[in-house]
This record gives sequence, structure tokens and C-alpha cells, in this order.
Amino acid sequence: MLWVLGIVGIIVLVYYIKSKQRVQIVRFSRPTCKFCVESQPEWDSFKAMALADKATFEIVDVDISNNSIHTRNWLASYKVDGVPKVIKITPWKTIEYEGPRVSTAYMKFALE
Repeated sequence: MLWVLGIVGIIVLVYYIKSKQRVQIVRFSRPTCKFCVESQPEWDSFKAMALADKATFEIVDVDISNNSIHTRNWLASYKVDGVPKVIKITPWKTIEYEGPRVSTAYMKFALE
């Protein structure tokens, strides 16, 4: 019986730790990508809106032209096959954004 309580305790602890992790909104882009450059002002507007609203999520920009090990890990982990690409990383799942490249739509996606 004690081992069952131990397992339940571990499950509760893991759930608690995961629930405290911040959601990340990640944008993969490349400075030479026409679509990345065109959508950058809307992305910047989204970041400004999030800052003004004191958003509880973290915004991450990943420049895929940077060939660091960290960038390569991001690309491999999230199967980036084209840019610009925006994803939401929660403690439980990863969701790819497929909407229009406008700040209000990015914000709606981040808050869902």
C-alpha cells in the first residue's frame, strides 16, 4: 500500500512541476527569408503587445541561420522544415501555428 502512495506522490509532483513551467511562443526565422522579413513588423507588434499586457508566456526568437548546437537542437526537436514557423510549447504538448501572420492572431494563439 505504501508503494502506491509513493507512486501517486511522484505523479502529483511531476504534474505540479510541469504546471509551473511557462508556455513558450517560439518563432523560427531567417534574415534572408522574404516571408520572415515581411512578417517581422507584425511579430514585433505581437511582442510589444505581450510586454504591455504583462503576458505570462515567454517569447523566443530562433534565427535558423545561426549554426550553434542550441539552434540545431531546436530545429531537430521541433521538426522545422520551413520558415517562418511559430509554435507554442506547453508543458504537455507542442502546437504549430497555422493562422495569419498578424499580431492579434499571434496573441490569440498564445492565449488559447
